[in-house]
Amino acid sequence: MIETINLIKDLKIYNAHVLAYPEIGNTEVIRDEFISDTGLIFYSKKRSALTPISFSIEFKGDKKEIRKNRNELSKKLELCAITFDNEVFYRGRFLSKDVETRYFYQNIIYEGQAIAMLNTQYNEIPIGEKTTIYNNGNLPTPCRVIFKGSGSNISLKGFEDPININSLNGELIIDAEKGVNKLGNIEFISLPYIDNVLELNLTGSGDFKCFVEFEGRVLC
Repeated sequence: MIETINLIKDLKIYNAHVLAYPEIGNTEVIRDEFISDTGLIFYSKKRSALTPISFSIEFKGDKKEIRKNRNELSKKLELCAITFDNEVFYRGRFLSKDVETRYFYQNIIYEGQAIAMLNTQYNEIPIGEKTTIYNNGNLPTPCRVIFKGSGSNISLKGFEDPININSLNGELIIDAEKGVNKLGNIEFISLPYIDNVLELNLTGSGDFKCFVEFEGRVLC
């Protein structure tokens, strides 16, 4: 699991602080392009690309302390999620670029490309009831659909395509970013996404539960 670092609150143990509020570029919204044999151009649905971010951190202390703290923090920033306000999170790689050194401090500029997202939204989907889920973000967002327990003839409708499970025994996770944790006895065409709102309907028999989780993607 990727570690989350609050760059305003979590840097004291490194005797460091962010010098100024970061520069956060616009999240790019892109479409894949496909050209047919006849020259016709087709476009995929829009999706968010990465957000450029740069920030400067000042480390204080003697040379030995600065080197130790800088190395430890840089290892974590190489792949993590960062936040400045515990509201928007940026998941990506942040690497050191420019370094300014003085005797008792060192300023380092970190740059990265990241996914901008919100806190996780958790939703339990009851059996036999229509459930409405709203996306707190403002971009199409990948979802995780989690089934736990035992059951049969399970169907979840409301995504672009239905998810059908002939039999369930244990835990099944369908993750639009990571794929499926186990195959067999399951039928679906497309991975689950939420745009603005979902109207979900769960049916099936047995002793099982269904959850839908996601981190809303946002434009910066």
